[in-house]
This record gives sequence, structure tokens and C-alpha cells, in this order.
Amino acid sequence: MASADLGRSAWRIPVRAYTSLTSTSFCNSLIDHDHGTKLTVERLLGVSKDYIQVAMAANLKDFVLTNYDGQEVKGCEISLHDVVPVAYAAFPEETVNYVSADDNETLFDIVSLRTLVNISVDARCRMNHLATSVIALSQGVPFFHAGDEILRSKSLDRDSYNSGDWFNRLDFSYSSINWGVGLPPKQKKEQHWPLMKTRLGDPAFKPHRKHILVALDSFCTFIHIRYSSPLFRLHSANAIQGWNTK
Repeated sequence: MASADLGRSAWRIPVRAYTSLTSTSFCNSLIDHDHGTKLTVERLLGVSKDYIQVAMAANLKDFVLTNYDGQEVKGCEISLHDVVPVAYAAFPEETVNYVSADDNETLFDIVSLRTLVNISVDARCRMNHLATSVIALSQGVPFFHAGDEILRSKSLDRDSYNSGDWFNRLDFSYSSINWGVGLPPKQKKEQHWPLMKTRLGDPAFKPHRKHILVALDSFCTFIHIRYSSPLFRLHSANAIQGWNTK
């Protein structure tokens, strides 16, 4: 889900190319990246849509869907970039859906890294809302990284188990997201500091209290929707396939 929602890992792209980012995804599809022809862009977004459709159906390997090419295929017949099948599960409980986790950047940091510098903070916040809403409405087990709901930042640090409270802070007063408190530790990210400095030092990247409260409200709304009906929490592959065909 994370790759389709937010694009490939930022650090797989060389730093010299990263400022223009070649990672198209569902949540940042409206961003003005240059991906070539219109047909190429439509293809990239169509493939991402297929990935997300399978993920929202709990990554069920036998789930039948109509793919971007208009063909009926099973989830296990849709492949990732490395030809590994997207779907693998026989039961929805076998799938844990997420867009960010403790050993990566936070969701807001990922969005901030994978979008162009001229995108508004309001747009970045909406991408955060969209990503969490997809998880909230997916079949299977939803997993949210602590702080996804309040735009939490680790100042672009990742895998921060040894970074202390300075980078791992969670502010439940909703006054700050911990963005721009310093560059991540040297031993892990020094080679990326030039890129990070530009973003962390730009006031236009930093959300304010109003953004945090809107994010929290959006998150709570979608959690409420998830638990408003058992249809968002089906317990069998047959039930999920049956609902999809209605």
C-alpha cells in the first residue's frame, strides 16, 4: 500500500535526481512532476490504482478485479516492479495495511520529501489526509504509525529508535509537529543533508496548529466511518469479493 499510495522509497533515487523526484503515486498524482508523455503518466497512475484496489481488498490473492487495461485479473496476477505478485493473502486478517511505520520517515515527512518545493503546505496536508483515509477504509487490519493523525514529523529522520526524544517527540497539545528541529543524525543521513536543509529550513513547509487540527478531525472522521458499518471489516474473501461485485 505504501508504495502505491506514496511512491517508491525516496532514498532509492540518487540525490542529484531527487530534487525533481520521479516517483508517481496515487496521493501525489496531482503534483507537477515531469514523467514524460500523458500516456506514460496515465499508465503509472493506472498501475498504482490497481495496486491500491488490491490492497483495499486485503491483498487477497484470488480477488478478481478489472485492471487498468480493462482485463479481469486476480490479485496475484498483478505484479510489483520486481515481478513479485501484489496479492498473497487467503484471508483478510492476514493483511496489515500501512503507509508509514516506525523504521521509516513519518507520513508527513515522506510526503514532504516526495513533492516539489513549490507545493503548498495545505496541499501536503491534504495528501496526508488522503493517505490515512485509504488505510482507514481498506479491508484487513489497519496500521497507523503514531502521529499519522496529527502530521507528526521526525525532522526527516527515519529508523529513529536511537535518536532520542528530540526527533521522536509527539506533541499532543497540537501546537507543533516537530518539523525542522534539526538535521537527522550524521551517521545515517549526512549524504542527504544538502537536500534536507532546503526543506527543513523553509518556513513554507511547516504546518501550523490549524493544519494539525484539520488533520486530526479528518482522521477521526474516517475512523468513525470505518466502524460505522461491518462492510469495512469483512472477515472472508468471499464476502469481500461479493461486495465488490454488487
